[in-house]
Amino acid sequence: MTNAMRHASAPLTLRPFHNGTRLTVDVADRTGTLPHILATGGIEHDGMRLIAAAAARWGTRTTPNGKIVWAELTTR
Repeated sequence: MTNAMRHASAPLTLRPFHNGTRLTVDVADRTGTLPHILATGGIEHDGMRLIAAAAARWGTRTTPNGKIVWAELTTR
């Protein structure tokens, strides 16, 4: 959500889903620019690297109004 607040256009939407073993979090915004993991950049540019390290899976999908970045976290 912090990345979306810093780099994307409002309105932003945060949607959590829990199925008993995984928590999936979707963050939607109106920007079509897809995130990427920077090779270097310091703490201000480590958001996607932190997501990739913590998540079991993560990805993006485009929508007619922008994009969704999602991450799945194992809960059990």
